[in-house]
Amino acid sequence: MVKRWMDAEGVAVKSKSFNFIDRTMLFGAIQSMSRSQCVSRMDNVISPHPRREAWLARLRLLGREDALGSEEVLHNASGRWSEHDWKCILLSSELAHMSAEVLWKEFPKMESA
Repeated sequence: MVKRWMDAEGVAVKSKSFNFIDRTMLFGAIQSMSRSQCVSRMDNVISPHPRREAWLARLRLLGREDALGSEEVLHNASGRWSEHDWKCILLSSELAHMSAEVLWKEFPKMESA
């Protein structure tokens, strides 16, 4: 029944599968692709926390959006984060951003939407 409806309406579906290291990378890629400031959709998956906010700020900066306090976002200027936390923030934000870039290549029409 669905196939008949899709054929009648001229709808074609092309499925793809992607593997992510973890859910943080998945949600980071989605956040980067959406370019939305709304982050509440991830609250039940990635707990709200100052580290998450720093990670999201880096994602916005990597996505060339306006990021407040970009010096802090780029360099941990205040020294707020331990070396371990800062490395985790840097690595996970860059991996999520690179994941979004792969998705953009796979779905180029979404970029103009």
